[in-house]
Amino acid sequence: MVLDVGMIANWAAAIATIGFILGWIYKKTVKELITLKIDVNEHDAEIKNIMSEMEILLRAQKAALEAVSGKQCNGNVDKSIIEIDEYLFKKTHQI
Repeated sequence: MVLDVGMIANWAAAIATIGFILGWIYKKTVKELITLKIDVNEHDAEIKNIMSEMEILLRAQKAALEAVSGKQCNGNVDKSIIEIDEYLFKKTHQI
């Protein structure tokens, strides 16, 4: 088998094309991964905000139940207050 300049050029072009394609795929994949990581971080921050808002609403609900309980409208109110207290106690010690 005789190697000439044309054959070497063809092989070099083929190798360069394969390298270019692999580089393009790598660059695109890394860009997508970075974008996904940013999206996940944004979602995590939003979930933390929602959880803190839910805790505030739960405390407000407890205050409203305590106000109703003070007016002798007990029923399931006292049970709900105890459940909220237990939940908040468990959440504070979970951290």
